[in-house]
Amino acid sequence: RSFSVRASSDFANDNREYVIVGGGNAAGYAARTFVENGLADGKLCIVCKEPYAPYERPALTKGYLFPLDKKPARLPGFHTCVGSGGERQTPEWYKEKGIEMIYKDPVTDVN
Repeated sequence: RSFSVRASSDFANDNREYVIVGGGNAAGYAARTFVENGLADGKLCIVCKEPYAPYERPALTKGYLFPLDKKPARLPGFHTCVGSGGERQTPEWYKEKGIEMIYKDPVTDVN
């Protein structure tokens, strides 16, 4: 099945088999699944309006933010898949896996 994706810049998806629209946490998990199935290397692109790679957005409790021992809270690195035992999906991870990341470019049309 053929489709086209239009973003605000001159992005063209002609040379990609797969395009993930949006850079939320689900995009990071989807990218990991593509990698696990050998479908990412040079075939996958993530287009998002965010200026950064997908990351976990953890729920923070008052106990975490205001600990009783008065030690300042130390936030972990918010990389996708760390919580489920996967690799840290840093921007370098996407590059190493052959996944093109297009940042700050909102998708305007999918056909």
